[in-house]
Amino acid sequence: MALPRFLQRAYVSDAPVDYEKSRKMILRESVTANAIGSIAGGSILAGFNKYLGLSNEMAGIIAAIPLLTGVLQMFSALFFERLARRKFFICLFFFLHRLSLSAMYFVPLMVQGTGLRVALMFAIYVFASSFSSMGTGPVNIWMIDLVPESLRGRFFAKKDAVSLIANVAAGLVMGVVLDAFRAGGREREGFLLVSGVILLLLAVNTYLFAKWDEPLQTPPKTPFRLRDMFQKPLAHKEFRKVIGFNILYCISLQMAAPFFSVYMVDVLGLSYLNIMLVGFLSAGTRVIFLRIWGRMADSASSWPRVAKWALRALGLGHALWFFASPNIAWFYFPILQLFSGMAWGGVNLSIFNLPFAVMPKEGRNLFLAMHSVIGSVTGFLAALLGAGLSSLLGGVSFSFWGLHVGNTQILFLLSGVCLALVAEYPKRFIKVQNGGS
Repeated sequence: MALPRFLQRAYVSDAPVDYEKSRKMILRESVTANAIGSIAGGSILAGFNKYLGLSNEMAGIIAAIPLLTGVLQMFSALFFERLARRKFFICLFFFLHRLSLSAMYFVPLMVQGTGLRVALMFAIYVFASSFSSMGTGPVNIWMIDLVPESLRGRFFAKKDAVSLIANVAAGLVMGVVLDAFRAGGREREGFLLVSGVILLLLAVNTYLFAKWDEPLQTPPKTPFRLRDMFQKPLAHKEFRKVIGFNILYCISLQMAAPFFSVYMVDVLGLSYLNIMLVGFLSAGTRVIFLRIWGRMADSASSWPRVAKWALRALGLGHALWFFASPNIAWFYFPILQLFSGMAWGGVNLSIFNLPFAVMPKEGRNLFLAMHSVIGSVTGFLAALLGAGLSSLLGGVSFSFWGLHVGNTQILFLLSGVCLALVAEYPKRFIKVQNGGS
């Protein structure tokens, strides 16, 4: 594909790859990318859904849309596996993804009628998530190519820390602004401002993304077919075990994950500012523990051990949400976020790196797509299961020790127990040799 000259200068280069410069650009780009993710999702998205009039169950399903669109990775993997240069298309996909997130907070507010607003919001979010899904696997492989195995534990711990600080800082600032707009009865204008801020961050992100250097891929001599995506990963003994772990992990996590932000806003009645301030506490804890998780992962063979302890902590954190009720939220919510911060650093590091630790170098796009597609489909079905269980348990309500317990809290407890059980899988079943992909 011939690109205009100004795009060729930014996205096509035969100059030697500057790995150190590119790793610095990865960190800088992640600041803007995670700032956009923070103000386009989480509690702000939950508040926007509530403003549009969505039920809690429907809001939870919409939050799980990125899982459903993950199936597109099987097609993008075949496309990217055949390319020697992938930079332009990866950057284009994420540009369209983030541009759509800006439109999501703008277009629905330009029309009248709850039904039409919800339909537009749903359609735009599906469009945005589709481009993100098609680019996620290739951009992860691009990053892995720029970071040697000996640096991955420390580098990705640092990247997660930088990303987290940006995520929380952006969310905090926008949370204060949205609370002020809501208090003044101008919530609509507040969400329009969210749209504009995303556009500004997108401009900076596009510039930084273009600064990554690109190690060229060697396309396979025989092009892979769609059936190869299923046959090759499933024929690999250790990767089959990673897929099995991913299925169990996604079921345990996603049956409850889409409902946390909804629960904070709708049931606990927390303000955006409250959520973001406590998010700083969680972020600080996560940054501290990221250093610990990164040191624990001193080689590829360490990732199952990291996953085991991180998932145990995450399971405990989910289970403790069982006791979260409005009358104790003021002091209990920070405790929950401490557990979240402690666990998620290790969970993200291990879930990201474990597939690369066992997959071969040839056909990585296919292996990673298979892993992601199965996780996405499983996660979306688990979210539907969670919504169904939430509705089924809708009449369940009781109190003890002055604490109110409802259907969503039971869902959180079930998720926590399942995560704690799944934590035993990686160390027990997955055998990793140093020198993975």
